[in-house]
Amino acid sequence: MKFAIAALLGLASVQALTEDKTIVYADSLKCGDCVRGGFNFCTKGKDGEVIKSGGAEPTVKCVQDATAAEAKDSDWKCSMAYTDKDMALTGCPQRQSKCGTKQEVSLTAEG
Repeated sequence: MKFAIAALLGLASVQALTEDKTIVYADSLKCGDCVRGGFNFCTKGKDGEVIKSGGAEPTVKCVQDATAAEAKDSDWKCSMAYTDKDMALTGCPQRQSKCGTKQEVSLTAEG
């Protein structure tokens, strides 16, 4: 299931979804590690923003939980808004150079 989700969503690394390791908190953690570590990844702006090649990186921060200022600010979108870690990863910034230009996937059948 995790592989299918990663393939459909164009996530950069299936290993990031399946690896089982302890992740130590740091506010500089990248989105995948932040979410998998059980922390709250926040992006100022849109959820799942696409970063075009040569484009500006969004303002992001890994915070420990939903009590952080960013998590309470409506200008920020945070991963703890999702109850499922795999779904929370869909909110990670997507680099067009790695993920491609297609932003929508039509599912015709379940399973």
